Amino acid sequence: MFDVSTSLVFKEQRVVRFYDKKRNALVYLTYSTRLVDGSYKSAMSAVPIMPWG
Repeated sequence: MFDVSTSLVFKEQRVVRFYDKKRNALVYLTYSTRLVDGSYKSAMSAVPIMPWG
């Protein structure tokens, strides 16, 4: 697991990376730890791990 925290202009953002063994992919979850415009902002993305060759 990978975890990063940043603070840009009073926003706090967290990034967490998970390895999905079943699908052989990395999943990134980004979320805000503070309210922004009345809600917590979040995003998710997945990156397949392809064999080199």
